Amino acid sequence: MSKFKVGDKVKLNKLIGNFKYGKGGVDFKAIGKIIGITENNEYYVDFPICGYWHGREKELVLVKEKYTYEDLKKSPVGTKITFENGKIFFRVKEKEGIDDFADDTNRIVYDLKTFKDNWSDGVHGKIIKIEEPEYKTVYEIEDEILDKAERRYLRGIITPFKNKVMCIRKSKNLIETLEYIAIELKGDASICLPYFEPNTMYEGMEIDKKYTLKELGL
Repeated sequence: MSKFKVGDKVKLNKLIGNFKYGKGGVDFKAIGKIIGITENNEYYVDFPICGYWHGREKELVLVKEKYTYEDLKKSPVGTKITFENGKIFFRVKEKEGIDDFADDTNRIVYDLKTFKDNWSDGVHGKIIKIEEPEYKTVYEIEDEILDKAERRYLRGIITPFKNKVMCIRKSKNLIETLEYIAIELKGDASICLPYFEPNTMYEGMEIDKKYTLKELGL
């Protein structure tokens, strides 16, 4: 029986050293959709960079697009939650209408009833990973591309014409000594922001990769 089904979204498994047919240029952050399954439980996946990737079942992991508080309420005792500051909590018991989690001193600390994507408790920071016994990851936050200052700056710039933005990219100037941010607009000229020294700003963005507002958290 196949572990995945056609239409499932998947990533490459970071624990695999050698891929039977190679990675096909796909990195571990890329998300693809399963488009075919063979009788031998091998899969064909449509990745952005490789539209007909072929590999084994163990070379893939399922991507859960959204993990909500309702999912958390159904999690079993032993569910492990990792926070931004490295603090780890475990679910130690269940009560009707209450979800109790405790730290390593086994002290009940609070009810995570306000959990949502990227929720933060103000002390430990946001939740970055949730694992259920036997600690298969069911939720993990992606590395953020922009830091808070960069996100706030770009959000302020694009606010008047946000609905016209097609993408935002980081590029180099003609002699490739400086970098800049370009905002591409629908039916209008691109907006180029002032130059800056390489590796000093927007370090999470790849050169000439076109990012959507959603990818940048804008």
